[in-house]
Amino acid sequence: MLKVLFILLPFLCSSQIENVIAIGNHGKIKSDSILSKLDSLPNNLQHYAAIFVFSGANSNLSNSDIEQLTSYLNDGGSIYLGAENWPLQAELNQVTNYLFQKECYGNQNEEHARAELKGTQLALAEVDNIPAGKSTVAFPLHPNLKVEAWLNDQPLILSGTYGKGRVIIDGGYSRFYGDQINAESLEIWNRIMNFLLH
Repeated sequence: MLKVLFILLPFLCSSQIENVIAIGNHGKIKSDSILSKLDSLPNNLQHYAAIFVFSGANSNLSNSDIEQLTSYLNDGGSIYLGAENWPLQAELNQVTNYLFQKECYGNQNEEHARAELKGTQLALAEVDNIPAGKSTVAFPLHPNLKVEAWLNDQPLILSGTYGKGRVIIDGGYSRFYGDQINAESLEIWNRIMNFLLH
């Protein structure tokens, strides 16, 4: 527990942390009070430092929510879009179809991913082991997105920009479930948070 607190302490001390929210299928996500878990997207997003979207089987996002998320990104906001194998990809596909005209695909069951070695934001090559997640999906390549981690030569985690904002697309968010969390997944979590909040 002390090790977890030490890893998370820089984020807990940040005034922005209380402005990080999660929507969607976040019930199993181990967040140690870092995220405020909400049932739906708030009406005004300008006060939030980052928004985490954990995709479920059915999306609660309306067309106006998608437009609001797009404006939030254009104005410099940060969004994490996570999915797992079908059907846990509704919100990710809804948002990425709007932003990039692409959606996730596949169903992989590998336990470990491999890091991209050059020019990445998250520098996952420094992490000893990258847990993939329980049952993952891939996301197509896009010029605005850089692959951070691969699974069977398919993009698993991508980072990039949209407007003035930052985006993470993750095809294996179950690595953050309470029963799967470990030192490596916490390190990935911290690197994602650091990228989105800076």
